[in-house]
Amino acid sequence: MISFAEISANFISRSRGFITGIRVVGSLVFVPFGALTVLAGLELPNLWALSDLMNIVMVLLNVPILLIGQRLVYKALANYRSTRGGAFVSEDIGVRTEYWTARRDVVKQKEGVRERVEV
Repeated sequence: MISFAEISANFISRSRGFITGIRVVGSLVFVPFGALTVLAGLELPNLWALSDLMNIVMVLLNVPILLIGQRLVYKALANYRSTRGGAFVSEDIGVRTEYWTARRDVVKQKEGVRERVEV
């Protein structure tokens, strides 16, 4: 069975050890949590209420951050539209970052051999 955590972990690393570690942590944290909620007598509506509360907290944290950064979001959207979804370079919108630069290392698959290519 593939869990949401495992799918998310694949975006971080596809290493077998890392994915196995995520599975182990999940089984050591979430399975006991589920068992303890049953033993403690917590009913399903209470768990849904807790989940709703955590979603509200996430919204309250994210909305102000989006409002503060909306200038950059609109610049990035304009860049996306002008390049028709092309490669994003942060200098195009006036921001210098370590990640979205004009020169990036790209791993290219060629005849089963992985090689690093400069673009």
